[in-house]
Amino acid sequence: MKDTHHVNLNTVVDDAIKTDIGDISGLPDAAREKIYEAYQAFYDAYLKIADLKRSSAETDIRKIDAAGFDPDIIEYMQHFFSDYQNIYREFKSTGRYARALLQADQNKYPESYKQQLDALISGQSTVTGSSVMDDILNEK
Repeated sequence: MKDTHHVNLNTVVDDAIKTDIGDISGLPDAAREKIYEAYQAFYDAYLKIADLKRSSAETDIRKIDAAGFDPDIIEYMQHFFSDYQNIYREFKSTGRYARALLQADQNKYPESYKQQLDALISGQSTVTGSSVMDDILNEK
């Protein structure tokens, strides 16, 4: 099987981060790296599964965006292989943590900002901030 989706993967990942999280350029290097790694792993896995499920003509990387995921592929990732489950969980939690971090006021609440930054980088299961809890409680 020819692996052709990597040509534009970086562009897709950059666009997905901008769409899903926002502008992360002001975040510390470690946070940006963590976000990029999680999103790249997710999109790489997603596209590999899509390649297995469809012909390469239907798996056009340029047509994939955060709102246009194939629910069958996401279901497959969540339920059948532990590696894909971990990649999916990391993708979802990293996005939540990153959005919370972008909303945090580093100057006004430096300790809270540091806790959220540490949670993002380490992948902890809890982050302070009501918006993160709202996302978790409202997630289906």
